[in-house]
Amino acid sequence: MVMKRWVFFLQAFILAGIIGLAGNLEAAAPKYYYFTTGQPGSEALAVNDNNQAVVDWNDRAYLWTLSEGLLDLGDLGGGKSGGFAINNLGQIVGESYVNGTTSHPFLWDPQTKAMTDLVTDPSPLNGGVRNIAGSINNSGKVVGVSLDDQDQPVAAWTWTQAGGLQPLDLQGSGALAFKIKDDGRMVGTKNGHAWLWTTPGAGQDLGTLAAPYNGTAQACDINKKGQVVGFAYPPNPPDDSASHGLYWTNSGGLKDLGTVDNTDGYSRAFGINDQGYIVGWSFFNNGAVNMGCAGCLWTSSGAKFNLDTLVINKPVDVTVGDAHSINNQGVIVGRGNGDHALTAAYMLVPPTATFFVPKLTYSESWTEKVVKYKDPATGDVWYDMVPSGKFQINVTLPAFLVDIKDIGADTEFSVAIGAYADSFHPGEDPKYIPGQSSAANITRSYDDGNGHNVTYLKVTLKWDQKTVSLAISGIAPNDYITDTPTEGNYWGLPGPIQDTQEAGVNITTPDAGYNHTFSVNLTGKNTMKHVVSPDGSEWDLNNISLKGSSSGF
Repeated sequence: MVMKRWVFFLQAFILAGIIGLAGNLEAAAPKYYYFTTGQPGSEALAVNDNNQAVVDWNDRAYLWTLSEGLLDLGDLGGGKSGGFAINNLGQIVGESYVNGTTSHPFLWDPQTKAMTDLVTDPSPLNGGVRNIAGSINNSGKVVGVSLDDQDQPVAAWTWTQAGGLQPLDLQGSGALAFKIKDDGRMVGTKNGHAWLWTTPGAGQDLGTLAAPYNGTAQACDINKKGQVVGFAYPPNPPDDSASHGLYWTNSGGLKDLGTVDNTDGYSRAFGINDQGYIVGWSFFNNGAVNMGCAGCLWTSSGAKFNLDTLVINKPVDVTVGDAHSINNQGVIVGRGNGDHALTAAYMLVPPTATFFVPKLTYSESWTEKVVKYKDPATGDVWYDMVPSGKFQINVTLPAFLVDIKDIGADTEFSVAIGAYADSFHPGEDPKYIPGQSSAANITRSYDDGNGHNVTYLKVTLKWDQKTVSLAISGIAPNDYITDTPTEGNYWGLPGPIQDTQEAGVNITTPDAGYNHTFSVNLTGKNTMKHVVSPDGSEWDLNNISLKGSSSGF
């Protein structure tokens, strides 16, 4: 229960949802795919550029990845922990109880998978009972806050490996720092105003919003461009949610973000990535009645979007609310709203995120040649044209789309492009080890009638915690692509070739299935040549090569 109180406190001071204010953003709304931990009551609080997220669930801190699920980070002896930030090295900071009443800031290391207590000299904590590390940059520098037993701030501080805990600003100024960037800039609140520190003790007053939201203001995040986001309360807030999101630039000062539906509701902006997307939430109002809360999106051109309307595969009866963080790939994390069974941590992934994009490449080549034949019985000689072809298909899929834990000997991998279609099972390879990240190497052969065993197909299936890949190569018994390309001709006409083909990939496990259709743009050429055989026969020989690739959704 105490940890949940701190989560709410951090919502009021640190965390994030979704908005975009960069000058290069367009009014067109992005789209997202929805993934969840599936654990009722869980909440994702931060995400780094490697798409690793921090989750709070049942008073425990977790690392969450789509490929490996949830990993409990442990605690410092008091049985409770909460993680609130993660850098690109995978280091996580937060608070963990050391006894029944006192928490200390911690740093969790992904290499040792151990939690370190940051308190060696407690004096910078100013007697704080709750001591929370709220942010860590990629150099390992930490900022945090200390609270008394009424959850009121009593100190702000920084931490480094070399210097330990150090005061950030004068005690009694109400200073709280919530974010630190790689260049050392920190943002937070001081003397009731949003504040930007360049070094401990020195900074810039960013002010507060105009009336009616001209009370206490808090800066929650800053990006590389120096754009700052946060929120401000009215002087006498009627409740803890009464606030409006704010956006600050050095040239334009503070701006009120308003609400996503332009009504008299509330909003907060908590995070901004380097592309200018900002994260927050907005209440919807119908007169004086709050109708609900959802993540929202603002752009510099004034467009506003409800995140709930941008999700492609959102579950029924779930609202995408309380968005807390966004990384530089545009991946967003937060908590879904619904009944208790549906209120779980989520990750929203845009189709453009690099770790998320399925990829397919295809190549095909055909060569014709004139071959001399001789009948051993009669000695008769003749010449004929013989075609030979080969093809290569490579498919790479993010492992979490397939759920590698379900891959077994009977899993079916099906691939089709043009006139080619085939399916494969890992169990076809006796070297396959069920239940493990593994590889299966499959070959298929035929007898050419002359005592020769000819391999016409080779397939390699690989899967690990990150990717599932298929590499298929073989002899083309016939052209797998249609004979009506968009431009050019496959046979009998030299010159460039352009074509578009649909390719399908399907993976079926006992519990689930994955399928995706790629539109493959093929380009190539036919370099024909005219030859005359010794018997005087003339031939126009085709030499065709095609390559194509496709990715995304």
